[in-house]
Amino acid sequence: MRQPLAVLGATALLGLSATACSSSGAAPSQDATPAPAVSRAAPSAASTPALAGPTTAEAVIRAVAALKSEQTPAELTVVYDENTDQNHMLGRPGKYTSKASFTDRRIAVSEANDTSKGAVDLGGSVEYFPTEEQAAARAKYIQSALNSVPGLGTEYDFVADSGALLRVSGVLPPSKANAYRDALAQVTGTRVTTMS
Repeated sequence: MRQPLAVLGATALLGLSATACSSSGAAPSQDATPAPAVSRAAPSAASTPALAGPTTAEAVIRAVAALKSEQTPAELTVVYDENTDQNHMLGRPGKYTSKASFTDRRIAVSEANDTSKGAVDLGGSVEYFPTEEQAAARAKYIQSALNSVPGLGTEYDFVADSGALLRVSGVLPPSKANAYRDALAQVTGTRVTTMS
């Protein structure tokens, strides 16, 4: 008789401890199976969904150039680091994690407002952000600045869902700039939004 009482007491104790740990306060049913333990470790590579395409600014430009399209003749010119980034944004909280610039041979230097090495006017650049929202906020800021200062020039800004911001020289006509937008969508495998 003592053994069934001991088993009953242990079962009751387990039921009470399960109820005390439950966030809903409801007692578990008799046939409920215990929930699996929650791991606080970083997710493994197998459980983390792979991103569709390149995850750095340099890789995006290289992927676009690898398309070997006459419509997107991007040539990588500068890969920035925290010492060469004139904006002092690279790697800082909420800012881009990588930045690189490219030239487009169809743009004559005489057509550009800014002819310094890496200038968007000579082709464009890619800034890679942790989120699409941060990339979109940066594009809105750039467009606002360009619109508020006459003579500053123009550029096309395209934001990929992956967090890539593609900035294309305003010297190019819209059809040529849109070819870069389409290439960005192709190499990242994500939706791309035109910012204005």
